[in-house]
Amino acid sequence: MLKRIICVVIALALFTSLFACSDSTKGGGSDTKESTTTDPNAGKSNLDIALEQQGNVNLEGMTFRILTPNPGSHFYYFSGATENEVFYEELGSEPLSNSIYMRNLEVSEKLGITIEPVWAGNTGDITAMVQQAVNAGDTDAFNVVLNRLDALVSNATNGLLLNYYNIDTMNLENKWWDKHIIDAFTMYGNKLYTLSGDINYYDDYAVEIVIFNHNICKDAGFDFPYKDVKEGTWTVDKMFTMAALGCSDLNGDGLFQENVDIVGIGENADCIIHFIYSYGLKMSETDENGVPVVVWANDQNTSVIDELYNYFSDSTLVNISYSNATAFNNSKEFFYLDMLGTLANFRNMEDNFGILPMPKGDPSMDSYKAYVSNGWTTVYGIPSMFNNEQANKIGTVLECLSAASADHVTPALYDQLLQSKYIRDEESQEMLDYILDSKVYDWAGDLEWASSLRGVYQNILSKGSDSFASSMESIRRATTKSLEKLAESIAELEY
Repeated sequence: MLKRIICVVIALALFTSLFACSDSTKGGGSDTKESTTTDPNAGKSNLDIALEQQGNVNLEGMTFRILTPNPGSHFYYFSGATENEVFYEELGSEPLSNSIYMRNLEVSEKLGITIEPVWAGNTGDITAMVQQAVNAGDTDAFNVVLNRLDALVSNATNGLLLNYYNIDTMNLENKWWDKHIIDAFTMYGNKLYTLSGDINYYDDYAVEIVIFNHNICKDAGFDFPYKDVKEGTWTVDKMFTMAALGCSDLNGDGLFQENVDIVGIGENADCIIHFIYSYGLKMSETDENGVPVVVWANDQNTSVIDELYNYFSDSTLVNISYSNATAFNNSKEFFYLDMLGTLANFRNMEDNFGILPMPKGDPSMDSYKAYVSNGWTTVYGIPSMFNNEQANKIGTVLECLSAASADHVTPALYDQLLQSKYIRDEESQEMLDYILDSKVYDWAGDLEWASSLRGVYQNILSKGSDSFASSMESIRRATTKSLEKLAESIAELEY
């Protein structure tokens, strides 16, 4: 016992020295400019700021239970069998898991609470457990739920979650909450049921990125594209031009075969969906009330679909497969596109590689835009069986956990784990800022109401780009009805 106490004290001192000046990267970044005014929060940790906002309350022995996927489930398996975003029993050898341990320890001590995980098998299990707890009014089962975004939206539309805007102790303007997701999923100006921020990190792991092989890039006579990214000239056309010159028919049989020849670009069947965001487009937009509406076929998206079809239908240049990671690992692909969280696949790769944001479809765009998977993204929700007083206590804990995560977890993720374990050059480290700033959420991503809509984009390569307008029209009635049902279900919620 004494040994463990000593270890905890040493670790706490280490984390304090490392991260005392840390700031969140999710709420818009830290302000490093000099100021002539006195900052009342200067020298304070994010947790100190949160505690002051909460009136330095003590929750007197509250047990705070988090319903969450089992370690190694969800997409955690990319990083390992013990990977999770919620709880570790003790300190270990990994900076990220240690940061979660220290976050929980510090918040527990400051608030006088005990944090406990409630492990669940998978997304479906969690959805059912939320339904069961709310129906039974079981406030002892768990206080919050962490699950996939698409699954928690389903819980919300069924009236199983509380509205964050109605919780007095929550301040959604705090920098440790993700403004991307707040802006995207707030409906009717004041209804939000899913939330992410520094408290979790699979919302960051869910963004689409470009990974490229250093050796193939050099052999093709190209400089690494980092300068292009910084100058705003990293474009879809440039990536495909580079990919075409990086291809190599290694066995000379006139065919480009997966894991045999060097293919220019590796993607999967969702490639058209992934790339429309690079052009500043989406499958659905939100109206002035924050209500999603489908972007039906028009001149702009039809033109982009035609362009993408021409790019991706070239089988000598692109390989569409869900086993592309193996080919990239074996240095048989120049560019590989997937979620940021899949970088763990390449930790033992022999060739060096770099990461880039998704390229611009239109070089005149002000910034890079990237698809975010609602299936990869994890978010927190508060089950609706709690009264106002109970919900406010839960809000206090969430604020403090997210603030403490900005002190501990985000720096460990950003500065230690990603930069030292998965990323191999300084320029790629700089690319993280562009990547995390490029996130675009879409109500149509992975949500059930939009399955037919996604199908239209997924079938472009097999049916041809000429099918786009007619296919969109064929689903209009049923998709509109499904979307109206979703919007009405949110509008009718009283909490």
